[in-house]
Amino acid sequence: MPAAQAQTSISSTIKTSTAGVLGTAHSFGLAIGSSQAPLPAIALPNQFRRDPLAGMEALEHWSMALQGGHQNAAAVLRETLDLAHGSPQWSGKMASAFQNKEKTVPAALAVAWPADLPDELRDPVAALLDAIAQAETWRQLALARWPSEVSAADLWRRFGFSNDGSTGEESTSTQALLGSVDERALAYGMLQLTSAVEYTARALETSLQRRKRIKAGAWRFGTPWGEVLIDTTPDHTHYRGQQPLLLIDTSGNDSYTFDQDRPPGITVLLDFAGNDGYQGGGLGRDPSSATLGYAVLRDSSGDDRYEGHWLTQGAALFGAALLIDHHGRDRYQAQGQAQGFALGGIAMLLDFDGDDRYDALTQAQASAGPSALAVLFDRNGNDRYALANTPVVLPSAQLKNSNASLGQGTAFGLRSKGHDANPNSAGGLALLLDAQGHDTYEAQVFAQGAGYEGGLGVLWDGGGSDQMQAAWYAMGAAAHSASGVMVAVGTGHDVYTVSHATSLGAAHDASVAIFVGGPGNDNYRWSNLGVGAAHDGSTALFVERAGNDRYHDTHPLCRAFGASIYSPAHAERLESTAQEAKNIAVFMDQAGQDVYPPNCSAPGNGIRWSIGDAEKGLGVGQDHTTDDALMKHARASNKTRYKPR
Repeated sequence: MPAAQAQTSISSTIKTSTAGVLGTAHSFGLAIGSSQAPLPAIALPNQFRRDPLAGMEALEHWSMALQGGHQNAAAVLRETLDLAHGSPQWSGKMASAFQNKEKTVPAALAVAWPADLPDELRDPVAALLDAIAQAETWRQLALARWPSEVSAADLWRRFGFSNDGSTGEESTSTQALLGSVDERALAYGMLQLTSAVEYTARALETSLQRRKRIKAGAWRFGTPWGEVLIDTTPDHTHYRGQQPLLLIDTSGNDSYTFDQDRPPGITVLLDFAGNDGYQGGGLGRDPSSATLGYAVLRDSSGDDRYEGHWLTQGAALFGAALLIDHHGRDRYQAQGQAQGFALGGIAMLLDFDGDDRYDALTQAQASAGPSALAVLFDRNGNDRYALANTPVVLPSAQLKNSNASLGQGTAFGLRSKGHDANPNSAGGLALLLDAQGHDTYEAQVFAQGAGYEGGLGVLWDGGGSDQMQAAWYAMGAAAHSASGVMVAVGTGHDVYTVSHATSLGAAHDASVAIFVGGPGNDNYRWSNLGVGAAHDGSTALFVERAGNDRYHDTHPLCRAFGASIYSPAHAERLESTAQEAKNIAVFMDQAGQDVYPPNCSAPGNGIRWSIGDAEKGLGVGQDHTTDDALMKHARASNKTRYKPR
C-alpha cells in the first residue's frame, strides 16, 4: 500500500480505538483541558493539548499535502504556516491583511544593470529583487520593536558563542526578547521571498534547458540592498569573503566558504548544477542561516556536502531561514542548532530527492525553541538521521554523559532559573516528515517526536522498514505541559529500541504523547514508562495498527501497555496534580499475533485489561487478534482480565 494511501486511515483509526475504549472519542481530550501551561506564540501546540484528535487530523492533512507530489518550497511553507497557526486559511488571511502595505514601485528601477546582462537573466533576477525589496520592508516591520542595543553578536553570546573566540554565558534573559518580533510580518515576508525564489529558479532552469547553456559570463553589480553576483561560466568556483545579497551560479562543482561577518538583512543563494560544498564559516555566515533577517539557499542538483558548526543548514534566530536541495545524495554535518533549527523565528530544511545523511550533536533535524517553527522535510530516499552521543556538548538532565538531543522533531521551552524574573516560555512547533524510504534514526534524550515545556514535537515517517534508537523521552514522548507525536505510516517492518525510559507514546506531567505504528511486523524494546503510559496528570496513546509484533519491556515493574501512574510525592513541584488533571492511558494493538514480555502480567492476545488506580486516572489496554482460535483461548483462560467489548 502506498504511503499516501496508507495514512488516510490514521485519524479515523485513532478516533475509533479511543472511542471503543473510553466510550466516546471526545473524552480522550478531557484530561488536559485544565492544566496551566504558558501559552505558546504558535497556536497548534496549545490547541493540540486541548484536542489531540483534532490535532492529529490537522497533522495528517499537512503530511498528505506535502507528499502530494509538488516540490515547491513556497507551497510547503504556506501549508506549514497554516498548520502552525491552527487555520487552513491563515496564510491567505495574512496576505489580505498586509496587501495595503505593499510597495508599488518596482525595485528594478533602482538598479544600474550591466549593459551586457542577457534578458533571460535580467527578467527573473529583476522579479527576485522586487521581492527582496518587499521582504526588507517586512523584516523592518517585524523588528520594529526590537531593542536597538541587542545586536546579532550579542544574541550569539547569550548562547555562549561568538566569531571572535570570546564566550558568554547562556542566559534565559533571551526570553525577554520573545515578544519583540512581529511574527506575522516575519512570516509574510518569508513567504513572499520564497515564492519569488521559486519563480526565478524555475525560470532560469527553463532557460538553461532550452538553450543548453545561457551566455557564459560573470556579472557583479550593486543595488540599494546589497551586491549581486551572477556566474554562468562552467568553471568550478570557490566563493569566499562576505556573502552578497544575491548569488547565482548555474554550473560547475562549486565551493562556498563565507568567512566574513555580514550585517542582518537578506541573502539568497541559487546554485543550479554540480556537486557542491557549503562550509559554514562562522555564526551568521552560513548562506542558510538567519539572525534578525532572511536567508534562502536553493541547490537544484548534485551530490552536495553541507558542513558547519552552530547556527547552520537552515537555522534561524529571531529570523527566517530556508535550505532547499532538490536532487542528489547529500551529506549534512554540523555541531548543533542546525538542519531545521529555530528560536523566535522560522527555519526549514527541504530535501526532495536522494539518499541523504544528517549528522549533528544537539538541537538539530527539526528543533524548535519558543516562538519558533522548525521543519525538516525529506521527500524521498533511504536516509540516515544521527544526533550523536559524543562528544557531549549539552549534557542532559536525565543522563549526564549523554547529549540532550532536542531534535528529530522536538520542540522545547525555556524554564526560568532561580535568579531570573522571566516566566517560563513555552516551546514552539517542530516537524520532521520523511515521506518514504528505509530510514535510520539515532538520538539520545528528547528526540523523535518529543515535546518539553509546552512545545509540540512531531516525527512522521511515511514508509519503509526503519530502524530507530534513542535513550530517554523519545518516539512520541512529552514532559511538562508539552506534546510529542510519532507516526509510522508505511508497511515496512520497523525496529524501535529505547535504552531507558518514557518512550513510544508516554507522557509525564500534564502532557500528551501519541505513537501510531504501521501495519508491519514491528519490534519494540524499552525500559520503564512506554507504549501508552501516562504519568502525573497526562494523556498517552499507543496504537499498533497491524502485524505480528514483539514487545520487550526490560524494566521489572512493567509500567507500560496503558498504565496510569501518579506520584503524589512529587505533587508540590509538579505543574498539575491528580485533582486538576487525571491520567488517560491507552494501549491498542489492532491486529496480528503478538508476543508480549513475560514480566508483564496484564497484556495478552485477544484480551482487554486495566492498569492503575481508577481514582487517579484511566489506564486501559486492548489487543485484537485475527486468529479466532487464539481469541477463544484468551477469553477462556484469562478470568481476571477484561474481555473485549
